[in-house]
Amino acid sequence: MPTPDLAVLSWPRRTARLVLRPATLADVDAIHGFRRLPDVVRHMSHDVLTRDDVVARVADRLRRASVDAERPCLGLVVEERGTVVGDAMLSLEPSQSISHVPTHEWEGTIGYALHPDQQGRG
Repeated sequence: MPTPDLAVLSWPRRTARLVLRPATLADVDAIHGFRRLPDVVRHMSHDVLTRDDVVARVADRLRRASVDAERPCLGLVVEERGTVVGDAMLSLEPSQSISHVPTHEWEGTIGYALHPDQQGRG
């Protein structure tokens, strides 16, 4: 099954207010700044993250951003005026039919978190 070609996406993506770009290890402290807050992760599948947890997550997503990755995953950050205010990810996995037979299609999962100061701003 061909892997989706993530390399065709151009970065950064800009709106009038925000910039979306791939996360790097230089973003760890900014991401940890909000991923360590209980209010931010309350409805997520993980508890608060340590700095080491964030390093591991960003490094894993950097490894999986390759078009050759078995389970591609893009780790992104959201910037407002040069400040990281959130992070997001897009993870792709081969679809499985109900009988768990590969269908040659892909399914995606999108996840994100925002600094509490940014929540509710549309």
